[in-house]
Amino acid sequence: MGPGAAARIARANPRRRPSTRWENVLLLTDRTERKPSLRNLRYALGTFLARSARKDDTVLIYFAGHGAPETDLQGAEKDGLAKYLIPSDADPDDLYASALPMDEIQILRKSSYASLIVQLKAKRDQLLGKAGRPGG
Repeated sequence: MGPGAAARIARANPRRRPSTRWENVLLLTDRTERKPSLRNLRYALGTFLARSARKDDTVLIYFAGHGAPETDLQGAEKDGLAKYLIPSDADPDDLYASALPMDEIQILRKSSYASLIVQLKAKRDQLLGKAGRPGG
């Protein structure tokens, strides 16, 4: 089940999530007005989350898409690979500038929310084709 289906089910069954404030839910898909671009992912994880979530809230982040490694030129990763989540507008030849580093997700784990749930369903791609998708 994708995030869109999960959101539709939760909205249709408000008794299952009685404390959900839907104005605090942001859904980024290829079918929504806000697409899952790098800018919108950063907006969701930074600006929107900071304005919407409080210290006693449970925060759920669900990402379904692609992930890819790139040589870690900064030497910060033990395995020598920087890991990225791939937004819809990523440049496969320049993940450093156009993809979301997993480090930014890890920073959220240090937040003071009552509970932070991060579910990543990212297919790890070794090489991305020119269209930003596996194999081209």
